[in-house]
This record gives sequence, structure tokens and C-alpha cells, in this order.
Amino acid sequence: MKKVFNEKEWTDVESKTTSNYSKSKTLAEKAAWDYVNNSGEVKYKLTCINPTLVVGPMLHDVAGASATIIKKFMNYEMPAVPALSLGIIDVRDVAAAHIIAMRNPKTDGERILLTTVPALYFKEMGEILHKEFSKQGYYVPWIQVPYAFLWLYSFFDVEAREVLSRVGPRLQYDNTKAKELLGIELIEPSESLISMAYSMIERGMIPKKSGYKKRSAE
Repeated sequence: MKKVFNEKEWTDVESKTTSNYSKSKTLAEKAAWDYVNNSGEVKYKLTCINPTLVVGPMLHDVAGASATIIKKFMNYEMPAVPALSLGIIDVRDVAAAHIIAMRNPKTDGERILLTTVPALYFKEMGEILHKEFSKQGYYVPWIQVPYAFLWLYSFFDVEAREVLSRVGPRLQYDNTKAKELLGIELIEPSESLISMAYSMIERGMIPKKSGYKKRSAE
């Protein structure tokens, strides 16, 4: 039976396969809960929104973790992709979730997993971007690399080593609480990925190819 991730889960910060980035997020949230739960007579209200991979249109030209992944796809920095899956959530939904949570007392004291389901494999992300941008001169990788090759490559590449432990079956998420408490209709992952790529091109984070066509305003 496949494990389904929900709000009861916490990242194992002691695991050797947990990245420093993931550790920092987990330790920060635990510190926040500890402060609220031990604040004495002063009672604070806390809601934690826990998004998966945040994508969507950019408001700046600083490449964070999510933008770096899209950049590698669009610049063909990966000749093939690992059998790795991630939950996807649009930045516009993340913003809306925070506003709703601040206004809705039913979210007080809750951890809320914010993600679309199902999670997408890198192969599927590549296929979405390839379909949209291949005719504009971008070659986006979508072929999945065999595990054996990735395992051998991990001896020479740090990033491949970090990814190796996460390769496998599609991640399963339960976003029931987000739907019930926030009541928002989540943006489709394909739209989020495509809009992020376009915004990155317009901001100069990804080179414009000769065949590039600016996306028309909707």
C-alpha cells in the first residue's frame, strides 16, 4: 500500500538524505509552533500553509528553487530527467490561501498541505513544457533516465546524489483539508508551469529564441 502524505507528516531532519533546504523549512515551522504553544498567558493564533513545489508567474527575476527547476528544463541543462515526482501548486493559489486563512478562524491552529493532485513526474512536466515551447525553438527534456544510469552518475554529481533517494513511485498526497478549509479551486499544474516559463522568458531569466512568441494576455 502506497503512503499518502497529509498534514500529519513531518520531514525527518536527522535523515542523511534530507537536504538543508528541507531541514530549514521544518525547523522553522517547529520553532513557530513551539513559540505559540509555550507563550504563557499571551495566546497567539497560528496557521501554517505547507505548499509543495510553488510555480506560476514571476514577480521578480531572482531564481529560487522552483524557478531553477524550470530554468533547467527550458535551457536543456538536463539531457534526461529522473523518475522523480513532485506536488505542484500555483503561487497565485498560495497567495489566496494565506489571505483566506487569515480571514477564516476555522484555520486557526491548523497545518494545511497545499498541493494539486496527482503529483507530476519530471517526465510529465517536461512533456507539458515541450508541447508548448518546442515549436518556439526550445528543446525541453522529457525522456526519463534509467535508475542504473542515475545511480552511476550520482558518484560524480552532488545534485544527482540528492535526487537518487527520491526516485521511485509517484508521491501520493491528500489535499482534503485544504479543499474543506480554504474552499478554492486550484489552478491546473500545466497552466502554472507554462505561465512560469513565459514570465521567466519575459524577465530575461531564460533566453528568447528566434521563434519565441509572447503569450497573449488573457
